[in-house]
Amino acid sequence: MSTDILGPRLHLVAMLAAAGLLSVIAVLVRRAQLSAGIALPWLGAGLVALGIAIYPRALAAAARALGIGLPVNALYFIALLVVAIILLVLTVAVSRGAARTRRLAQEMSLLRARLDHPTPRDDQSAP
Repeated sequence: MSTDILGPRLHLVAMLAAAGLLSVIAVLVRRAQLSAGIALPWLGAGLVALGIAIYPRALAAAARALGIGLPVNALYFIALLVVAIILLVLTVAVSRGAARTRRLAQEMSLLRARLDHPTPRDDQSAP
């Protein structure tokens, strides 16, 4: 393990934080407080964080490959991408929920209208 980029203390803290994030995600999924579809980007973020914590030189290599001068700037860039992906996933989930709520409200209104104003056809179909 190379700790010269982070220092031994920060290296340990980074590994513990990443492992803690993955543990919290696993507990939330197991308790059904976080759906599997929404948990996937979080798991990806946790695995990336754990990978960077275990192999800090990979961050420096990624910075060089992307043409970024400092590894910390590459870390900010990666964090921004992860946040954008999580935001997109959550936006899609909220959009689906809103469409489902709208559809259910419309169906409920139609059923309520049928109950409040029955037609002769409704009376014939009742046993």
